[in-house]
Amino acid sequence: MRLFLILIFSLFCAIPQLSAQGNGIEQASELVTVGPDKFLRWYGHDERTYFIQVSDPNDHLKRWTWAPIIESGNDEDISYEVDGTADKGFFRLKYTDQPTTDPDNDDFDGDTISNLDEVSYYNSDPLDADTDNDGFDDGYESWWGTDPNNPDSDNDGLSDGDEYWIYGTYPNYADSDGDGLVDGIEVNQTNTSPTNADSDSDGMNDGFEVTHSLNPLDATDATDDEDSDGLNNLWEFKLGLNPQITDSNNNGIGDPLEDRDQDGLTNISELSTHLTLPDQPDTDDDGLSDGWEINYGYFALVNNETDADQTNDPDDDPDSDGLLNSAEDQIGTNPNNGDTDGDGFSDPVENEAASSATNPASTPGNPGGTPGGPAAPPPPTIPVQVNFGDHSGSHSEKYRVWLEPLEGDANTQKRYRTNRKYGQTQTETFHLPAGAKYKITLTHIGTDPNYDGDPKPDYDYTLEFTSNSTDAAIKAIPEDTAGMLGVHGESEDFFAEGKDATLYLAWMTSETVATQPQDRKRKRLGVGEDVNLTLKPSSLPSPTWVLNGTQGTSQLSPLAGITSVLTAGERACTPSAEATILGELVKIEFDVIEPTGVTMDQEQGTGVWHIQGKPSAGFKGRPFITPVDVSFIKIEVREGQCAGVGTGYYAYQNGLNHPDGAWVGVVSGSANNPSKVNGVDTIRSGANGAVVPAIGSFDWPIPWLFRVAGGGEKQFSIVTHHHESDAAGSVTISKGGVSVSANINDPTAP
Repeated sequence: MRLFLILIFSLFCAIPQLSAQGNGIEQASELVTVGPDKFLRWYGHDERTYFIQVSDPNDHLKRWTWAPIIESGNDEDISYEVDGTADKGFFRLKYTDQPTTDPDNDDFDGDTISNLDEVSYYNSDPLDADTDNDGFDDGYESWWGTDPNNPDSDNDGLSDGDEYWIYGTYPNYADSDGDGLVDGIEVNQTNTSPTNADSDSDGMNDGFEVTHSLNPLDATDATDDEDSDGLNNLWEFKLGLNPQITDSNNNGIGDPLEDRDQDGLTNISELSTHLTLPDQPDTDDDGLSDGWEINYGYFALVNNETDADQTNDPDDDPDSDGLLNSAEDQIGTNPNNGDTDGDGFSDPVENEAASSATNPASTPGNPGGTPGGPAAPPPPTIPVQVNFGDHSGSHSEKYRVWLEPLEGDANTQKRYRTNRKYGQTQTETFHLPAGAKYKITLTHIGTDPNYDGDPKPDYDYTLEFTSNSTDAAIKAIPEDTAGMLGVHGESEDFFAEGKDATLYLAWMTSETVATQPQDRKRKRLGVGEDVNLTLKPSSLPSPTWVLNGTQGTSQLSPLAGITSVLTAGERACTPSAEATILGELVKIEFDVIEPTGVTMDQEQGTGVWHIQGKPSAGFKGRPFITPVDVSFIKIEVREGQCAGVGTGYYAYQNGLNHPDGAWVGVVSGSANNPSKVNGVDTIRSGANGAVVPAIGSFDWPIPWLFRVAGGGEKQFSIVTHHHESDAAGSVTISKGGVSVSANINDPTAP
């Protein structure tokens, strides 16, 4: 016997004892109380099992949920605490007198589900084997994963029981045969089979035929051509086209002139001329595309891997240019000519230089084919690997990955790589110029005709980019806001459809501010030298800049944007300028050096002076700081104190001697001597016209010091002033690698 007690319970109102009399279900003798302490209380009779249902007030008593609790009566009061914060709660008490010793694990309604599992997991009636009366017992519903409270779990117009017992369809899948028509429509409207996607076996599924006003019960319409475009209805179906419209894509190109499988051949030419399949890019399944084989004289209907000619195999190289046939297919070059475009550069050289091997105007030195040549040498290239294809167990699909240049690539042709085999991932290499930007797209180009799985096509795919550049200043960095890269297993829908990602060939370049030495791209710098740093392409996401490995005062500024300025430190060091973009690092390492010596150039016309009527020998020299392969334009120098022998000094070009200890700047010199001291050094046998020193040989070792921007000073060289004279008046003066000789007793000497 089953009885119900319905109780409306308000959490904020004290409810008096309510009798079940007049509840319209069946009368009960016990009384139920709801107290202000939020407890339900009733008298539990011996050998009676109770269940509780709860309904949200907003459901208007239409939807009831089983509380995960079973109470057994023992001729005593039973209480159940209400859990919740809602203003109102609706509760329904259900009980049975069915004998049991284990009410939780017993199965009162015989549907193979225990009482506790019904109320805890399935929300089904433990006292009714078919809760929703759909002819499908709750036990079957739990096994199929259908809803025991909904007679039509998949909302296809057929009850769960009828789907299982009568039609053989899936009660939890609205379109059992996957033809695009829900089961109820097939049974009740189109009279097609809900378990056969192609009821008339004409090669077109029922949903396609109904959608495009064909007859799904007449096989003869497969060979008709509804739109008279040269493609019959069956091929329109296979190619995913509309048989009633000649231009299904509305792009101005008729369906016959499209290239569905992207093999370089139009749909109609494949069907009528080459007898290849317009939905299979490689009809003979030898790993070489139909269009490439036909273009270069191979047979697209004969598998090159199994025929008698080994030279046409995908892994052979008949022209011995270093590219296998499979690679020549990917870049569109001639397998029997090592220089396809006849421009004097071999196909592999052009491929690695990112120039076009099929365009004679495009060469490694001029990838864009610019008339008269490019304004600047092309950037370096790096290999970028793409791993793509169908990774799943279906082994059924082929894909093509495209790179469309957006910036920084003079060779503007779109590049692509295509899967050679169905259902396999493969790794291919693009050689791309540093500083370029590309749009990445992925297209689905074919399903294995031998694949009969479900769904078909099965759109699982992998798409991943990596680079192994040996130049730390260049890095291939993908940006994937749409989430199309990586491993995808959506299967029924092609996730990459209509999406794209971006590939940046991030490149950090450097150029010294100093124009001498002429090599402004050098990575060897003088202390304090400034270098302009630039990231390419210009549309890179904002980087984070860092400067490492410095010595003394140095900086990198500004620390934002795609340009920055590096100021080398005041002491020798090996700093690196680093930029992080989307988690990837590019950097340039520099070698900062200190000055090591001084050389002199003799001023023209100086050699012997007669000052204040007294003979004197010497010259004026212009000092240059060495080494000469960097610029020291940011430093200052001076001569230090010569212990015990006096000091040396400079004389400015206006003839004014600077005082001992003064610092003199450095200015830009020539290509051979880039760091010129801003003044001249007067070197002579005596000071202010004094007589020459005694006969003999004398050396004055003079220390030279440098500093950067008023920073700390450091000695970097000892420059020796050498004097040598004899009794005949012959005098030789040398300093900094410059030497002059004269007879100072001869007043006619120059």
